Amino acid sequence: MVKRSSPMTTAAVDIVSRIERVEGELSPAERRVAEVVRQDFEAATRFTIADLAARAGVSQPTVTRFCRSVGCASFNEFKLGLATTLTVAAVYLRSDRVFSDDVGQLAQTIMMRAATTVRETLDQLDTAAVGAAIAAFAKARRIDIYGQGGGSAAMAEDAKLRLFRLGIPVSAYADSH
Repeated sequence: MVKRSSPMTTAAVDIVSRIERVEGELSPAERRVAEVVRQDFEAATRFTIADLAARAGVSQPTVTRFCRSVGCASFNEFKLGLATTLTVAAVYLRSDRVFSDDVGQLAQTIMMRAATTVRETLDQLDTAAVGAAIAAFAKARRIDIYGQGGGSAAMAEDAKLRLFRLGIPVSAYADSH
């Protein structure tokens, strides 16, 4: 079970991605709520809890359970998170980018996408698995790293150099195709 934190406690939360991520864990009634929200995200930010419940054919407490399932403490927090997601997403969904765009705007777009990726990764991070991996590395007498493909090969070499600097016996092997 993934522990979900409240969107208000994290820097940014992509509610749309969270709905997709937890869909398999939702009850059938909560899935109907998700479907109504997905049909028109923009309209969902303006619904009352009664509107959303009626459109999904569920009770208002079911809507509240749905909101909690996607990591929100309340329906109002869900709507705020959804509106924030849509506002931020609008920047990334612009298809009118051209090579003559302002360099500052392009740099900002790239950095915002990188920051969003880091936030999404943090939101999905299984800290218990990371802790177990760290413990396994700490006990290892030697670490062998394998990379297949250009990017993976470069990452394997980078990891080798970092671990070597820590005094850990390490080798990296690459198959760059």
